[in-house]
Amino acid sequence: TEMVQGVRVLVERGRLVHLHIEHSELNLQGAIQIAKGLQKPACCLQTLNISRNALGDVGVAPIIHALGSDNVVLHSLDLSENELTSETGALLARVLDGNDTLTTLVLEHNRLGDEGVAALAAMLESELCRVRFLDLSRNKLMDRGALALAKALKTNLALTTLKLSRNKITDKGGAALGKAFRASTSLKTLDLRWNDMTADGKGGEGRRPSLDGAMPGQKRKGSVEGRNPSVGGSQGRKPSVGGRKPSVEAGAVQGRKPSIAGLLT
Repeated sequence: TEMVQGVRVLVERGRLVHLHIEHSELNLQGAIQIAKGLQKPACCLQTLNISRNALGDVGVAPIIHALGSDNVVLHSLDLSENELTSETGALLARVLDGNDTLTTLVLEHNRLGDEGVAALAAMLESELCRVRFLDLSRNKLMDRGALALAKALKTNLALTTLKLSRNKITDKGGAALGKAFRASTSLKTLDLRWNDMTADGKGGEGRRPSLDGAMPGQKRKGSVEGRNPSVGGSQGRKPSVGGRKPSVEAGAVQGRKPSIAGLLT
């Protein structure tokens, strides 16, 4: 569309720092235009939110491939609610293995499953990984994926926030994550709300877990989020920063949590 082509020109000429095109019927051709802009030497885009566009694996692939370019300086990427599967998880893991700029990755409400999450967990084990905020909430994640993440946390030194709420993790996966959380030197926030863990740790799938997903009798460190972060009364949007280059927002949804991290509890 003309709008996306105009955005591409602004991106590739270094006129944008933050770009929000959530819930805007963005399609494959639009994603390709944005990906081309990202790879231009003058591009200085740091935040990209293309959530709620139902792009699918094929639709987000051009943008993910662009992350492998030496010119890309993107810090935050939000791909929430795009009907993504394990295919995208594997692609992200391959591309981000050589990326040292992305620190925030939001993948909430997709269908990555254990296979896709296991691929991302392998990425977290890389010494080059710089991701500090990872949101995998509502991704049909079960114990196999949780165990892979717990293993990755043993060596990862970058991740500070891991959100895994509304999945299907049971006591087995929760216990492994809890142990890894206590041993981690970097992780400060672990969100396990609304999984299939039980208060007594004895199974019973389908019972409601404790609010924060903490294992009974464990001493907590850091914090566990009780709600999504908000930003200075700005209805969930990231505030503007004086003196910074302008941002473009399309289809913003009132009340959504901010797509960009940096607000770590």
